[in-house]
Amino acid sequence: MGFNETPLRVSESKNNTQRTSFESITELLKFPINGVDQWVLIRGNDINNPILLYLHGGPGASEMFNRAFQSQLEEFYTVVNWDQRGAGKSYSRSIPLATMNIEQFISDTLELIEVLRKRFKKDKIYLMGHSWGSLLGMLLINLRPELFTAYIGLGQVICFKTGEEISYHYTLEKARLVNNKKAINDLEKIGFPPYRNGVDYISIQRKWLSKFGGSTHRKKSLKSMKSTAIRVLTSKEYSLYDYIKFIKGIYFTLKRSTLLTELYQYDLFSLIPKVEIPVYFLAGRYDYCTPWELVEQYFNYVSSPKKELIWFEQSAHSPNIEERDLFCNVLINIVSNGTSNDRSE
Repeated sequence: MGFNETPLRVSESKNNTQRTSFESITELLKFPINGVDQWVLIRGNDINNPILLYLHGGPGASEMFNRAFQSQLEEFYTVVNWDQRGAGKSYSRSIPLATMNIEQFISDTLELIEVLRKRFKKDKIYLMGHSWGSLLGMLLINLRPELFTAYIGLGQVICFKTGEEISYHYTLEKARLVNNKKAINDLEKIGFPPYRNGVDYISIQRKWLSKFGGSTHRKKSLKSMKSTAIRVLTSKEYSLYDYIKFIKGIYFTLKRSTLLTELYQYDLFSLIPKVEIPVYFLAGRYDYCTPWELVEQYFNYVSSPKKELIWFEQSAHSPNIEERDLFCNVLINIVSNGTSNDRSE
């Protein structure tokens, strides 16, 4: 597996810093990862900058089209977005259903990381995971800590089972507080998690969670996040055909695979009591998709050479969208305090 040697755009610019020139990069690439064609977008103002690999949420909810929050970061990182196996541009009906498991996703990520390290001559990279991607991120840094300078968990999954229970209680309490009879009826009908009908019942719970501010906090942010179709269709990286693949990928990942069932087996309290690299948890104060209480408890529990819990007081599950400027400042500060091996030799 390797990169196409002819990128979409690589340009050289001048600046007035100590470096006299730098190369910016924009590449949209398809190549096989463990036998399945997958798509990667690489963007940055200087290819000598540290690599930031972003693991999107879901599972199955690709975010390559949703990178407005990343533009500021491209001055400091080479940002890598990847449509994971079965998601977005990487969806194909030929993907073996049996490969849609956490072990395979870890293997895919490790293969991609090796290619990035070789291509950009890096010993280590920065890894950021959002929601589902944050579980993969923690499993990866636990398995191969030598590959990473630091890890950033955004909407961090801690214990999926406990998180779903907390989320359900929160949503039902909010419904009862405002006497929303439709919400109360829907939530009582699906019952307590784990849900009998999997993603169908989770979707019902998440609909009301969104209504009560547990996935997005501010109405302006909620309105923006509802325009997914518009953002996909107006993205330079996505076509109408890719939007169809985006929808099919979500169905394939969540409805046909056993990933959701597998998620219930993971509890970071028991699996990862200690990490060997710096970790940063970015938590929305109103997040009840991956409840902030669990993130705070795990932060106090986990042992690390360096750890920080950074609160976003006006956000729920997506601080990168709801408080974009603060989010970018946090990530810029992280890389500014990084080690010398973040850069190419």
